Amino acid sequence: MTLRILPLLFVFAAAPAVPYSSADASGLSERETLHAGIRSHTTFRILRVKTRIDSLDVKDTRTQWLPQASASAGVSLYPYDTLGVSQSYAGYGKYTYREKTASAGTGETLSVAQHLPGGGSAGAALSIDHQRFIDGGDSILRTSSVGLTFTQPLLRDAWGNDPVPRSIRIARLDHERFTLEQKKAFLAELSDIRTRYWNCYEAQLMVSLGKADLAYDEQRMAMVRERFAIGLAAPLDTLTALLQLVNTTAQLHDAQSDELQAREELSLYTGIAADSLTVDSLQPVETLPLPSSEVFLKRVEQFDPQLRIFEVAAKRLDELERRSRNGLLPRLDFSAGWRRSDRENRSGGSSQVIGNSVIGLIASYSFPVRNLKNDLVRTGALQEQNTLERKLYRDQLMVKIGELTRSWERENRAIDIARTARAVAEQTFAASREGFAAGTVDRLSLEKAQNDYRSASVTLLKKQLLMKQLEIIFDEMTGETLARFGVELQ
Repeated sequence: MTLRILPLLFVFAAAPAVPYSSADASGLSERETLHAGIRSHTTFRILRVKTRIDSLDVKDTRTQWLPQASASAGVSLYPYDTLGVSQSYAGYGKYTYREKTASAGTGETLSVAQHLPGGGSAGAALSIDHQRFIDGGDSILRTSSVGLTFTQPLLRDAWGNDPVPRSIRIARLDHERFTLEQKKAFLAELSDIRTRYWNCYEAQLMVSLGKADLAYDEQRMAMVRERFAIGLAAPLDTLTALLQLVNTTAQLHDAQSDELQAREELSLYTGIAADSLTVDSLQPVETLPLPSSEVFLKRVEQFDPQLRIFEVAAKRLDELERRSRNGLLPRLDFSAGWRRSDRENRSGGSSQVIGNSVIGLIASYSFPVRNLKNDLVRTGALQEQNTLERKLYRDQLMVKIGELTRSWERENRAIDIARTARAVAEQTFAASREGFAAGTVDRLSLEKAQNDYRSASVTLLKKQLLMKQLEIIFDEMTGETLARFGVELQ
């Protein structure tokens, strides 16, 4: 009878102690997952489209330096109905007459204008008009004119207050701020993908752990039934083993449901079907050593897009302040121009040429100016707000760095403790299996050893993944994600 149960006892004692024996090593790595998300996730595609649109806006602003040309042409019809009185000759008195005429005309105009550095502008214009009288004669009038103009502001919008360079500078600052905001969003999305990747990693390992527990409980159930059949186990032992098997099965079903949800969430980012999506769950959960707080702060200050956003905002507000001060100045413009007009009546053979030049100063001032003064005060308030917000953000950043550093050190110690606890629990579980098979360990001690080993394995996994989350936060704050995974900002 003893010989009958020896093979089963040997199998039970030799059950594997590694809880992740069925984990998948053929799944995606973290790098592969990130690059798949960058290629296919909708958020990254939206970021790329926004970047193209913003680049076009900057290009549109720069076109203000290009010459502005315009051309026009038209055809017109002018009907005339003239009623007049004429003085007769040779004593015949006065008489009235009614004359109806009509004319058709064509006109073409071409003009070119160029903004000049310092706020000035230069322009040239050419126009040609033809007019033919349809009734009452066949005379043709031709009028042509050409002109040159030059204007230069002397106070408002002059020299350093030229609005075109300022608008371009503001557009560049807006583009730089937009780029920094895009960088923040890009890094946040990368961190989100990494978080979901490790959530999927944890879910797969929990399924592997559940399968290992289920295999062990099935072996145990078979052994208890065998012992019960030969009278070496009580009915309570059989019921207890069955209850443990049922609970383990339920836990496995829950773990499989969580794993499916984790795969579906990661699938949204990678564009890979959830049914075929797996991650490499046999890779070790490793984290790099954290630098000192001083080095950490220096790296954050060198990279953090938000700190740079505050600097860009300060520069933009300086430009707006200068623009507001410029608006309070009176306008005094120097202008010079030359114009020549030729008028020719081809039917009558007459012509007329008119040419003139003009030089002048034009002064003006707009009232009221309260709104302009309010703009200046508002800009100063915004500058103060930006300075205070930058100080607040930096203070909060210092606190966050301190918390992250302390959490990093605390979790490192917790991982060392959890790793030792798991090794002890593994040895205890192995010894309990052997003792139970030999009859020197009771059922309750075996169950406790099994539960302790499973709890220690789960605790170690949770601690390692919590450390991985801290690493993800650190990488986002310092930009290490880009270098570590070979990612380029797009």
